[in-house]
Amino acid sequence: MTQKVTSPAYVILGGLSGNQGVVIARDADGTNHTQWLTDTDWYVIQTNTDVWINKNDSRYNAAVQHMEALG
Repeated sequence: MTQKVTSPAYVILGGLSGNQGVVIARDADGTNHTQWLTDTDWYVIQTNTDVWINKNDSRYNAAVQHMEALG
């Protein structure tokens, strides 16, 4: 999460057990934002938008609605 990279990216990692997942938003110099799986946040959704800044992304909002419907 601290190594320099050549371009911005979203790095999505998942594990083998519950709550082992994270979305890491990167720029060239470091990490901008992370979203970890938790007991209450049982899913993460990432589109090509920084949704923690602007949640007005129809793809993100639709995905959240579908996940919440799953329960």
